[in-house]
Amino acid sequence: MRFVVVLIAFLAVGTVAPASAQVPVTSYQPGWSLVGGPAGMDFSAASALVAYAGGNYQPVTSPTATGSCAGYWAYFPGPTNVAVPSATDKPVSCALQVGWNLVGNPFDVPALLPPGVAGQRWDPGSQAYVADTGIRVGGGLWVYAPGATTLQLTPVAAGGLTIAVPPAQSQPYQIHIGEYLTILVANSNGTPAYDAKADATYLQLIGSGPTGPAAVQAYHYTWKAVTTGSTLITLDPACLKHGCAIASLAVRVDILP
Repeated sequence: MRFVVVLIAFLAVGTVAPASAQVPVTSYQPGWSLVGGPAGMDFSAASALVAYAGGNYQPVTSPTATGSCAGYWAYFPGPTNVAVPSATDKPVSCALQVGWNLVGNPFDVPALLPPGVAGQRWDPGSQAYVADTGIRVGGGLWVYAPGATTLQLTPVAAGGLTIAVPPAQSQPYQIHIGEYLTILVANSNGTPAYDAKADATYLQLIGSGPTGPAAVQAYHYTWKAVTTGSTLITLDPACLKHGCAIASLAVRVDILP
């Protein structure tokens, strides 16, 4: 029997937050973001919402997501929280046209692309595209199809481990192959307090980004365990880029069969 421990902390003061705080909303930075969501997700807070089809951009007449894998460019004039409706926990097949397709996450949890498939997501912080094999809650990414086909998106399965840092436990955390590990760090306007990195041999990054209501705002990194072994996740303070003296952290993870 697999034993799963869930620890979710209120990062600012170190108190425990209720599990329901994890996802009733998702957050967006000011400016352009790739977005998508379950049926009924309301993007009316965006001052512009644009779809892409047949090689052309088209304005969207309704700000409400259809839940059919549709992705959009959305422009938010300021930091914005958007409620995420509940959604199916079954895989969803998305129809792709020849060329580039803007695919949105139809789930209320991160979505995983099929093995061997990667897309390009827009990172508002760096103002650049980043390769990714998952789609954050409320997010979207570009997927290229050489011919008309379907793409199966899989919701991140329940089960796994969620931890908040700092502090980090001195003993290794344990998960099993196929389970998911999420690390929560403090978040300010979409900017994480720590930059987390893991060895892709053991942990496949499937998504990252802000999560939770403003009262317990956090930034998550979520990986899928892909092979057995012992590995480290390193967390470097984001302020190191500006010469701060805060120490880096390391989280040891043991992946079991």
